[in-house]
Amino acid sequence: MPPVRVFGTDLGWTYARDGVVTMLFGDSWQRIDICPLQLNDDSLATLEVPGDGWPGFTAHASLPDSQCPALTFAVDAAGTAFAPIELRRWDGVVVPLGPLNTPVTGFFDGQREWGVFIVGGGQVCAANDAPCPTDLSAQAADLACGAVGRQALCVDPTSTRAGAGAQAYYLHFAERVGTTSYISRAMFLTNKYLNLTTRTVRSFDPDDPRRNDYSPGTGALLVWGRPGFDDASGDGESPPYFMYLPLPFEDSGDRIVFAPRYLSGIADGGLSFSSSQADATPLYTGEVAPVNHAAVSYIAPLRRWLMIYGGSSADFVVGGDTQGPTGPVPGALYARFAADPWGPWSDASPVLTNEDVAQDMVCGKQAPAGCLPTPDPPIRPACLEAVDPRGGGNLYGANIIDVMTRPSTPDSGRGPAADIFWNVSTWHPYSVVLIKTHIEAE
Repeated sequence: MPPVRVFGTDLGWTYARDGVVTMLFGDSWQRIDICPLQLNDDSLATLEVPGDGWPGFTAHASLPDSQCPALTFAVDAAGTAFAPIELRRWDGVVVPLGPLNTPVTGFFDGQREWGVFIVGGGQVCAANDAPCPTDLSAQAADLACGAVGRQALCVDPTSTRAGAGAQAYYLHFAERVGTTSYISRAMFLTNKYLNLTTRTVRSFDPDDPRRNDYSPGTGALLVWGRPGFDDASGDGESPPYFMYLPLPFEDSGDRIVFAPRYLSGIADGGLSFSSSQADATPLYTGEVAPVNHAAVSYIAPLRRWLMIYGGSSADFVVGGDTQGPTGPVPGALYARFAADPWGPWSDASPVLTNEDVAQDMVCGKQAPAGCLPTPDPPIRPACLEAVDPRGGGNLYGANIIDVMTRPSTPDSGRGPAADIFWNVSTWHPYSVVLIKTHIEAE
């Protein structure tokens, strides 16, 4: 997008404030021919929501790129490159946001805008079975010190994953204080929720679900998390967990009071919550793999929550000649539905397959019919070619753009229907694609 040329990016998490949609992208590259590893390489843009006359609202086939909704990237002082997202802790310590350290979600709490960022490394601790240090995250008290490779790191002994899959990582709940500047107001050391997504709702009453109002609002932050993104290591599945926090956050000096309430049980229609993440229980088990990122949104015309997730792993991650673990339809993204954010969730159904978007993906191990032959020169940055020189495309990073959801006319003539608009990453090309999906209630 002029004047900035972004040669590849992924993810693209969205939230709305006063009619403006902000989109947080993952690792982004300013050049295609070199690998400039940077302290900060994530980007941010605003999305122009199209008017009612946009042809995408009625389209039954792909639109030309010229009709895509416009993105405006935040730019640097010179106006010739995107301004990367920068993150500092409340005490001024710089938090690196280089490769693989990325935003995972964003939201507006009615007063302030927030981004949630995942960073690698975990938390070093003293020795096996010793307490985890709680100076940065009070939630570390629910973890234990364990061996991860040759290091002593904080792990969750109650995780559905074993070995290195139980390791906890830091998530930064960071306030947006400038166009691309964030200050971390809370650090959340977690395993069960390290792969998370959020939604803000008008009201949420755990003691009386009849009082819940799932329409967009600023009464509560609902959070779904998972202990991982895939099962390539064979160390266990990554089912969803649920927690919530009241909004707006209460300030505590330069930090916020961060005290999640974790769903710990469902019985006879009643819910139980705990202040300890060790008590958190999965919403269901038997999950497909890989999960990748998961998007969750309330679809008002259907009075249902929608979850989209899945896809497949990059070719270089799994190695060999196979794609690694996949669901019933290899490489597909899946949808589940539920009347309430905790479930019960429907079975996973394919919502987007490789064949549906073959024209947007380079042929690789999956090579759906109609995919793009391996291009010369490559059509993604040199950084990715260095680690995955012969890899093809794969789907991941689902994100539902809530403000574009619209009621629709059911093709069947019965029941409510809705059209949702969401984006998904394709890896090769290293890009984000906008998708429209029509959904009808049975």
